[in-house]
Amino acid sequence: MHFSKEDTQKIKGLAIIFMFFHHLFMTPNRYPGMDISFYPLSEYTVNTIALAMKLCVSIFVFLTAYGLTISYKKANSEYTYSGTELRSMILKRYVKMMSGFFFVFIALQFYSCVMGFERYTKIYGTGIISGFYAFLDFLGLAQLFHTPTFISTFWYMSLAQLIIFIFPLLLWCYHRFGQYVLLGTSIYFSVIFPVSATAASKPRTYSFLPVYIVVVAIGIISADKEFLTHIRQWNPIKSLPILGKGIKFICFLLAIVFFIYLRKKTGTPTLFPTWNALLAFLIVEFGFEFLNVIPVLKNVLSVLGKYSMDMFLIHNFIRATWYYDFTYSFHSVWLITLVLLSVSLAVSVVLELLKKYLGYNKLVNYIIKKI
Repeated sequence: MHFSKEDTQKIKGLAIIFMFFHHLFMTPNRYPGMDISFYPLSEYTVNTIALAMKLCVSIFVFLTAYGLTISYKKANSEYTYSGTELRSMILKRYVKMMSGFFFVFIALQFYSCVMGFERYTKIYGTGIISGFYAFLDFLGLAQLFHTPTFISTFWYMSLAQLIIFIFPLLLWCYHRFGQYVLLGTSIYFSVIFPVSATAASKPRTYSFLPVYIVVVAIGIISADKEFLTHIRQWNPIKSLPILGKGIKFICFLLAIVFFIYLRKKTGTPTLFPTWNALLAFLIVEFGFEFLNVIPVLKNVLSVLGKYSMDMFLIHNFIRATWYYDFTYSFHSVWLITLVLLSVSLAVSVVLELLKKYLGYNKLVNYIIKKI
């Protein structure tokens, strides 16, 4: 009944579907001139839903914070560590995450070069400084330093790294002062450093940490208090469990729709972080309780979640950089999404096989053991 690694994987699968739909149809300028059917919905409705699915980032951030909290708690239930222990845990998490990015980054560069996508292989400019820009991008830090990046999707790697390195400080704040201080501090931080969720090109975005720091705080508290498990176990009508489950289902759906509406209507930089956190928690809980148990669907979500990192890194190359006409040539909005998911999944499987048979995974595991 606990929110397990398998449950996390399934929610990642849900989040990657959100991400693909968001990037495909968030605005009409994503597919200008393409003959697309939105049946049985209108184009405006699909655009609205797709735009709201940017919540995929909040979901991934929540799951990251949740998983980190569980890992730190297993190492020491009192959240007290020596400097050596902290460095070890931080470096292990960094290597585990970034090793996947490094491999895919090089593979994408290689494929672009071989296939002759010159505009993208030369995006860093010319001269010595271009090598420095490429190195920063390889490290996933282009968004942090606002230097040229191979593709804008890689911005998330800067945020993910920031979360890993500041996480011990947030966990210390939680352990030392409690959940309300952590939550209040994170909200205060997001208010005094307001950042628009669409301000990617502006210099003071702090890799969007202020937009998602409240999500991190909620993830920490939820993991330590096991809120997801407790809420799933709770039934408002114990004598009629099926009816109680149905009421919870409807209430969660209504709450998600309400806060998405509120987020859209009051989506200022100071309020966005709070809505992101509430919605991430509600969607993860909804998926955990109602979607992760559905036959077939749970297996599909699990597979997508397993390869979600690779799919996240490569899908926009397929969608926009390499095979734009192919991606949007399938007429139906639902078929287009299915094709992009399928192709991205297939490429991700190939990439993981390459990691295995080239000995890359063994090398990474060796490094992690030596830390």
